[in-house]
Amino acid sequence: MASKTLLWHSHTPTIAGKAAEISFDVIDGVAVGEGDIGAFHYVSQTRAPLQVDVWIGPDMSLAWWRGRFGSRSPTLGPESAVMLCSRSATRQEVSVPAQQATGVVQADSGEIGHLHSSTPSEVHVALAGTTANGTPFVVAWRVAADRRDLLRGDEAHFLSSIRCR
Repeated sequence: MASKTLLWHSHTPTIAGKAAEISFDVIDGVAVGEGDIGAFHYVSQTRAPLQVDVWIGPDMSLAWWRGRFGSRSPTLGPESAVMLCSRSATRQEVSVPAQQATGVVQADSGEIGHLHSSTPSEVHVALAGTTANGTPFVVAWRVAADRRDLLRGDEAHFLSSIRCR
């Protein structure tokens, strides 16, 4: 396995005031976003050029995760069976091409300006499984495609750090 370039520590989400039945490693020294949206709980952490996400809730699945790509023209890899938390789970990898967008904005003065944004090509890897009580979850790793090889050891570390109680 490639060596890690980042430092990691364990994180257990708190859902409705209780420790969740899943824990995983997050990057040291980087803020962790966590909260509830509708029926699911999320944990997210970004440190360019990567992002890690975990979603826990009744409707979490790879189909739900794939729906998040919208119009980004993803290339879907095959789903494969894996073991996660000593239970059957599913893994999928998705490649997303680079994108650029330009928007038009009007300044307070009335002048028209332009906003430019770009997103590099990315590789997304997700694992979908269930906790011991059967609650579905999706764990995802997202990295700029040109940095994946450099961070492959960290990818392996994060995706193997999932623990269920």
